[in-house]
Amino acid sequence: MTPGADRFAPLPASPTDGRTARRLVSRERIENAATMLFAERGYTDTSLDQIAALAGVSKGTIFYNYANKAQLFEQLFVGAVTSLAGEIRDARDGLTGWAAFDRATQRVIERVDEYPAPALIVINELFRSGRPWEAMLVRARDILIEPLVEIMEEVSAERIAAQGGGPLMPHDHFTNLAMSVLGALVVSTLDRSAFSPERSISDIHHVLITSVSGLRNG
Repeated sequence: MTPGADRFAPLPASPTDGRTARRLVSRERIENAATMLFAERGYTDTSLDQIAALAGVSKGTIFYNYANKAQLFEQLFVGAVTSLAGEIRDARDGLTGWAAFDRATQRVIERVDEYPAPALIVINELFRSGRPWEAMLVRARDILIEPLVEIMEEVSAERIAAQGGGPLMPHDHFTNLAMSVLGALVVSTLDRSAFSPERSISDIHHVLITSVSGLRNG
């Protein structure tokens, strides 16, 4: 079973009563179980019965918290995207340009290595069509890459300034580039875990940084 299922909605520190506390615990168990199963089997091949069994709750408990499987999945997907984007923003706090890029990409690798299941869900479903949540995917993609786009624009501006001026790439080019970099980060980290666990995550990061060093100032 896929390790490292992440919890997307942290529990409040002080639930107001016993019923609230029990419901929050049930939701956490459901979401952790669903994350593991969606990552391992995919959305289509995961049933609510399987989620309930793994979570140790009744199927009715799932319906008490979520309208259906699609709503549960969409909440987990949005949570995974928002969480990873937040990690990038937190990593670059106080940093700009290449220093921000270096630290943010390292954080993505660390996050995916620690919690591979949410990353697998995003990779498996972000580009699929015909899903109930299809209208949400464009916004989810924007949320995911927006902080990385900002950083890469800063890196490019640094390089241009160091070279004495020149045109900046159009914004949509940075969007495509950021998606490519993020995809490389996630896939390389998952590949290391599955096929080359003897390699360090620092090595994965070094390879990526070297491959995009053309963005670097100087």
